[in-house]
Amino acid sequence: IRVIALKCFDAPWASEDFAKKLWQYNALLEQLAREDSQVSLVDLNPFMYEEEIDIGTLRNFRDIFQADGLHLTDDAYGDMAKFLAPKIKKILDQ
Repeated sequence: IRVIALKCFDAPWASEDFAKKLWQYNALLEQLAREDSQVSLVDLNPFMYEEEIDIGTLRNFRDIFQADGLHLTDDAYGDMAKFLAPKIKKILDQ
């Protein structure tokens, strides 16, 4: 069995307190992946931010979110698929 987990991503609406909870959850996922070779993680945050240096700052998100700040625009879902496909293929090819 192969498990591919998507880490929770930061969102424009997230308070710093809520983001800390997401980061704690992601740390638990990372620990699980280190301990179980059948678990792999994919981080969505590089897709969400304008620049890699912005990751985790809760600033400078790409203009890909709908008005609710959580759901992506239709175009962004297509772009996310292009972002995810090679990462998932790489994991499955291992």
